[in-house]
Amino acid sequence: MNTSNKQDQSVKIANEAVEKAYHAVIKQVKDLLANFPTEPLRTYVERTGTNNNSHSFYSPLVYISVAEYYGKRMISFAKNPRVKPHIGPYLDSLIPRIIYKLTSVEVTKHSIEDRLEEYTYHYSKYDDALKHSETLDNYKKDTVHSNQAA
Repeated sequence: MNTSNKQDQSVKIANEAVEKAYHAVIKQVKDLLANFPTEPLRTYVERTGTNNNSHSFYSPLVYISVAEYYGKRMISFAKNPRVKPHIGPYLDSLIPRIIYKLTSVEVTKHSIEDRLEEYTYHYSKYDDALKHSETLDNYKKDTVHSNQAA
């Protein structure tokens, strides 16, 4: 096996690990949303890209996406710093901890930590996703039911 084939195989393995980690992150974030006090904080929109080559998760708390850049799958995320006063430091820190935990080499068995990008949160993306969920088939809005006693 030549070096190019080894590199291609390494990229393929890392891409698969990124994809698996992304879906694990989204599942845990959805589970976590049930702990938030208001329906707007438990509401999210998911967008599937053309040919299922990308996926995005929009909420008032966080934006998380997976897409391919130059042949490498990447997870991008942005946490909304403005919600911390409303939800407290514990809930505010859980989502980034979930992301870093589920992308660690201990969990993925492959080093994909260089496949994470953190951005500045833009609430307008969530607003746009909400609007698109009313008219575009690849945008789906949902709300997680609260697990807090009424």
